[in-house]
Amino acid sequence: MRFEFLLYDITSTYLEGTVAGGTLAWRGYSCDQRPDCRQVCIGLVVTPEGLPVGYEVFAGNRTDVTTLPQIVTAIEEKYGQPERICVVDRGMVSDDNLAFLRAH
Repeated sequence: MRFEFLLYDITSTYLEGTVAGGTLAWRGYSCDQRPDCRQVCIGLVVTPEGLPVGYEVFAGNRTDVTTLPQIVTAIEEKYGQPERICVVDRGMVSDDNLAFLRAH
């Protein structure tokens, strides 16, 4: 299995009901057009073939750009630090994230 080229994206999924005890369930930007519901964000890392190699569940009010260092660190802890290409969408690009990726 190849881990040198990984794809990462994040989406949200909404929850209906009272969501009692759901510490990650918050209102945030809803990909499902449901701002009336609490949600969680799910970040998924896959190979080019679509095989999942890692995921994280984030608070529903977490912005995409803030998730990249955490997911990259988790993948490095799991699979090591070989030279790796990480493809992300423009919502995760920031000066801080580019500096973080260059350092890793």
